[in-house]
Amino acid sequence: METGATRGTGRRELAALLLLLAAAWFVHAPLLGGEFVYDDRLVVLQNPVVADLARLPEAFGSGMWDFADADTARATGYWRPLATVLHQVAWAAGGADAWTFHLVSLLLHLAATAAAWAFAKELLRDGRAALVAAALWAFHPVHVESVAWISAVSDPAFGLCSFLALRAWLRARTDGRTAWSAGAWFLAALLCKEMALAVVPLVLLLEVFLARGVGARWRPHASFGAALRALLPFGIALLAWYAGRAFAFGEWSAGLARTTTGFGVPESRLWLLRGELLGGGTRLAWWPEPLRLFRPFEPVFDWSAAWSGFALLALLSAGAWFCARRGARTAALALLFAPVALLPLAGRVEALGLFPLSDRYLYLASFGACLAAALLLSRRGRLGVAAAALLCVPLAAATRARLPMWRDEATLLAQAAAESPRAPYAQWQLGRVELERYRESGDVRALRRSQAAFDAAAELLAAAKRGDGSLFATGEDYLQTNVGYAWTLVHEAEIDEYHDYDTPARLFRGVVEKRPDAEEAWTGLGVALTLSGDLDGARAAFASALQANPRYPEAHENLGVLLARRGETEAARRSFEQALALRPGTARTQLRLAGMVERGGDPAGALAIVERAVQEHAGDARPLVARSKLMAARKDMDAALRDADAALRLAPESGEAHLARARVLAARGEANAALVSAKRACDLLPASFDAHYLAAALL
Repeated sequence: METGATRGTGRRELAALLLLLAAAWFVHAPLLGGEFVYDDRLVVLQNPVVADLARLPEAFGSGMWDFADADTARATGYWRPLATVLHQVAWAAGGADAWTFHLVSLLLHLAATAAAWAFAKELLRDGRAALVAAALWAFHPVHVESVAWISAVSDPAFGLCSFLALRAWLRARTDGRTAWSAGAWFLAALLCKEMALAVVPLVLLLEVFLARGVGARWRPHASFGAALRALLPFGIALLAWYAGRAFAFGEWSAGLARTTTGFGVPESRLWLLRGELLGGGTRLAWWPEPLRLFRPFEPVFDWSAAWSGFALLALLSAGAWFCARRGARTAALALLFAPVALLPLAGRVEALGLFPLSDRYLYLASFGACLAAALLLSRRGRLGVAAAALLCVPLAAATRARLPMWRDEATLLAQAAAESPRAPYAQWQLGRVELERYRESGDVRALRRSQAAFDAAAELLAAAKRGDGSLFATGEDYLQTNVGYAWTLVHEAEIDEYHDYDTPARLFRGVVEKRPDAEEAWTGLGVALTLSGDLDGARAAFASALQANPRYPEAHENLGVLLARRGETEAARRSFEQALALRPGTARTQLRLAGMVERGGDPAGALAIVERAVQEHAGDARPLVARSKLMAARKDMDAALRDADAALRLAPESGEAHLARARVLAARGEANAALVSAKRACDLLPASFDAHYLAAALL
């Protein structure tokens, strides 16, 4: 029977939990201002399934990466339909607005924090200790990647479902019931992420340490058969999950045998890697330092870097044995929680990607350290709670300090390259994002930074080829580094008359001779040939790119540019539409499509496309510039000037925005002001004929 004192305690605990959730919101709130970064551009912005809620059944009937090119789809065994559904819901609510996606991730993390508190309270039967565990876990810095990265929405989602599954199982075992609800939550967790497999060994851990009875609340098993019946819901959930995967991937292996990374090392080294993952992951769960986006695999085992993780595993195992011998079974469970939760990583390490140990894999495992700390501190009464509150301060500060790196892709990859200077992948990824920044802004400094990053990647790849065992390089690293550097030379030729297009064309040809299926290199070759005037050769190169990968949006888009140059307006429009279908919500493609629609004699249709781009990309100046031009063509100079000024507020260094403003001011007869804007456009766009011609005319 519930008493007044019990109700009062419950209200106080609920109030404390709400206060914790408010504090967690405050600490993580800066992530709401972040953009789409890294894999977000592919998993969200280029995924047609995400952009259409009507295609929800496809989220369950296909692999998570099946929308991508054939090679990626064949190699990736991710089936996370609920994660895709969450992205679909976010898109339906806010379109291509990153804020909505970040809000979903943050709300899921808060919900997972509440679920962690509920599980800890059910396990410990101590509201104060449960609150301490949940607070330490809510602010754990290792969660930043999982919460701030839109593509990692599967982490807080599977964490929420996993905690609810563990709590439901505890309640069912306490009451002597079959834990059907626990099985349902476990299945939901599996539909979010494969790491949810950790729930099974965690449940077995609970059985081992708690089945002998914890006071009167736990009913010991009458037989081994009773224990099996208790685990029956989990077995059914696993079978349902396997059947769903087998259907989605169309193979009996259910995608579980797929390999994303061939490490090219002996099997003995892979077994050592498994130990590194368990030990290193456990160490980060207990001591989250240093945090890195990329932790590159080293082909030669480095004991000096791995010993601390192995030592901690041994120490925790010994501590758990000691606690169990003294009857402190919950403490023993807390000590082993992290390594047991990481056991799924020790399966097929070749399916974990280039960086097998990532912060996001620790989302559930990190709760073990928090649980152990809560058990220790809660025994000190109010003093322990005060100590826990003080401990939360540096954790929250570390979390808050790491969030800004997720603000945009350039910041993220610059930080990642600085954290992992000997990872070729990190360097060429930085080169790629700086190259994209140059294409968007025309800032030559970004082009120089891109070249420097590709040069750094090339030096590391050369060292790896010479036999440096501390460097891990793949064929993709060589491909992307060479293609990226060739692209920088294409842009150099665009802005500098002393460069030509022959050099990058030779580099692209060198790549496709070794990798005929490299659609990126074929596309780059097509662009170089287009700019050099060899339009027939360019068209053949784009055809080869699309033969290698018919779903490569860059090939469709640049083919559209070629067709527009040849005056084939309708064919160019179709190419841009195809690129946009493969990569929904891309501002550059939307604007190019609008240009073809306008050229085809439909200015109203072009304006509608541009209006959509303005709405979907509120922080991007380019749609505003495009609308300014359309408004000027309609003789609405006031609206055209407003858009040009708004674009400059967003991007003060946008040469196109300055040029648009100069045109409007010139049309209004404000020659002096127009000349100022035209000169600035010339500075920012040194290769622009339009900018120089307008400035000369005004002079």
